[in-house]
Amino acid sequence: MKCHFTSTLAAAVLGLLASIGFAPAQAYTITDLGADTMPYAVNDAGQVAGAVNYPATSTKHTTIPAYSRGFIWKNGARTVFGTLGGPGSTARAINIYGQVAGFSDTSSTSGSYNAFLWESATGLRNLNFIAGPDGITAASLGWVLTTAYGINDNGQIVGRGVKTGETSSTDAYLWERDAAGNVAVQRVNLGIPQNGDAETRGINNAGQVAGSVPNVISGETWPYASLWLRDLNGVGYNVNLGLLGGYMSQAYSINNFSEVVGYALLANGRPNAFYWSDANGNGVSDPGEMVSLGTLGGLHSVAFTINDAGQVVGWSLDAASNPRAFVWDAVNGMHDLNALSNVGSTWLLKEARAINTPGRIVGNGSFTVITVGRGNKVTYSTQNHGFLLTP
Repeated sequence: MKCHFTSTLAAAVLGLLASIGFAPAQAYTITDLGADTMPYAVNDAGQVAGAVNYPATSTKHTTIPAYSRGFIWKNGARTVFGTLGGPGSTARAINIYGQVAGFSDTSSTSGSYNAFLWESATGLRNLNFIAGPDGITAASLGWVLTTAYGINDNGQIVGRGVKTGETSSTDAYLWERDAAGNVAVQRVNLGIPQNGDAETRGINNAGQVAGSVPNVISGETWPYASLWLRDLNGVGYNVNLGLLGGYMSQAYSINNFSEVVGYALLANGRPNAFYWSDANGNGVSDPGEMVSLGTLGGLHSVAFTINDAGQVVGWSLDAASNPRAFVWDAVNGMHDLNALSNVGSTWLLKEARAINTPGRIVGNGSFTVITVGRGNKVTYSTQNHGFLLTP
């Protein structure tokens, strides 16, 4: 038996939009989060999680390849994480309590990485070996959790991993603790363990999971946006969210009103950002419930995150095929964040990765550095910088 979603969606979202009261021309101020920084998440307290990228360095005797390190930024200060034994780490999600989930290299071997949980009191820990009072860990349950992409306010984490005995190369998982603090891991049923990989990307506070299932078309495997839910008996089931005329779709984010965003291919093969909601509340995806958000005049767009106010952020090509960060909502449509921010000619905001409920946005863009040299010669160069926009 399938359960219905837990809200009167349209009324709840419209009420929240009205309470926040953002205008069509909402203005933002920008905070520079630093060079070579990629923010991936922001919680409702304004704390940011992401990765800072370090360039390759060479000396006479050795060369150190480029690498990244996860970080948390709060109140203007950035704490850079260590690793799980390898050169790099990446933070991908943060909850209201400042718990950060991501993944890290475990050795110098390319592609050898594990999921982590970072907390201020304990630092970076391998998610595979965190135990509850009974001593059970993900590893002892036969799992190798390789990535973590989402964490909710209850500490539930989703990502990709490998389960002993499964035939797919990767499985979607949900890591959680019970009331006693003991660890449980389950394969989130986003796809059949064959013919391709399942993937989880987002989780809300009700434990509903957004991701993709493997879908075989004409002998080839493509992702198909999916939502994983539990019925009244706690048994998981999938809602396949549909397509936009093409052959694949990918869900990236779900909010606490069960609204989902991501991207899907149109019939012409071009990716468009999508928004999905269970508009009629029947617990399945019906025609017309997945809608394209359009573009900023170009051919492509992708949506990364939706907040509880129904605001969506991502990137789109403009008419000149330049990548631009956007914000979208059902009232005002899609807007170029460059036009809404006091960035002048110093910034080009290329990609918005996350938005919190108060409307703060994080992402990445090009920052122009002006240097005055000898003889007052002015030179210009661009760097990749992370940003935080505050309405």
